[in-house]
Amino acid sequence: MKKTDAYTSIVVLGAMNPPIHHPAWYASAGIFSEEEAAEALKRQVMCQQTVAECSTEQFRIICIPDRWQIETTSEASVARITEIADKTFTKLNETPVSAYGFNHNYDLPTELENVGHFIATCVISAGVGPAELKADSATVTVKQLGHECDFNIVVSPSKISNRHVQIKHNAHYITPATEDGYFDLGSFIRKGIENAAAHARQQRDHYLKVFDNQIS
Repeated sequence: MKKTDAYTSIVVLGAMNPPIHHPAWYASAGIFSEEEAAEALKRQVMCQQTVAECSTEQFRIICIPDRWQIETTSEASVARITEIADKTFTKLNETPVSAYGFNHNYDLPTELENVGHFIATCVISAGVGPAELKADSATVTVKQLGHECDFNIVVSPSKISNRHVQIKHNAHYITPATEDGYFDLGSFIRKGIENAAAHARQQRDHYLKVFDNQIS
C-alpha cells in the first residue's frame, strides 16, 4: 500500500451544549486522561455559547449547537477517538441525537500526470459532460442508499499535486427509533465506524486501482 494522507472523523448531530465541552469537563467526566487534558489546556481552547473547540496532537473536538465532531489525521488514533465519542455520549445520554456518521478522507498518489483531466475525460466519455464536450477537470460524487446507512463517495483531484487523487467517504446513519427515546449511541458508534472504515478502505483500493491501471 502506498503512503497516504488520511483523515477520520466521527460526527454526531443533535441538540448540543457547546459551553460544557471544555478540556476540564472531559477530564472531570473521566473521558480525557490527565495527560490529554493538560496538553489540550496548553493549546488554544475555545469555549463559547455557540462553539467549543479543543485539541491535542492526536485529535481535535469541535462542538456547535447542532453538531459534535472529533477528528484525527492519525490512523493510530482512530481507536482513541472512537472511545472518546463513546464515553462522551454515554455521559451525555440525555442529549437528543438525530443522526451520526463517519468520514474517511484519503489523498493518494497515482501514476497519472493529471488526475483531474483523467476524471473529466471519463465523465465526457460517459456522455454526461458539458455541451461543448471539453473540460479540464471534474469531480465525481456517488451515493449508495442502504438499509442501515447511506454512503457518499466523492472522487476529485487532490490539492497536494496533479498526480494525487482525493477520495472522501461518508457514512450517514439515522438514529434508531425506540419507545422511550433512549439508545446506546456508543455501541452504534463502535459498530458503525468499523463498518464505515471497511467500506472506505474497499472504495479507496478500488479507485486507486482504477487510476493506476490507466498507465499499466
